[in-house]
Amino acid sequence: MHIEVVFIIQLSAIHQANETSCSQQTELEGCKESFVILKQFGFTESVFMSARHKGIGEWIRESRTKHYFDSWHVARSLTKKLLKGSKGKQC
Repeated sequence: MHIEVVFIIQLSAIHQANETSCSQQTELEGCKESFVILKQFGFTESVFMSARHKGIGEWIRESRTKHYFDSWHVARSLTKKLLKGSKGKQC
């Protein structure tokens, strides 16, 4: 059985002052721009991995692409919640 895995990293520089209204919007616009560039080269996205960004998650769901959160951000969020919970009187 032959399995081919291809990883592509596309970086886009977005200037917040010129192109977006806030830093949250900047990350979403960067993703959108990256998808456009990759499509111009003939790539289709089947799986997309990103930080836990609500705007990106909503946008990806509309495109029917599988979306995963990177493990570092998930672990960081879980750690914060566990530490917060451990400071309660019941622990």
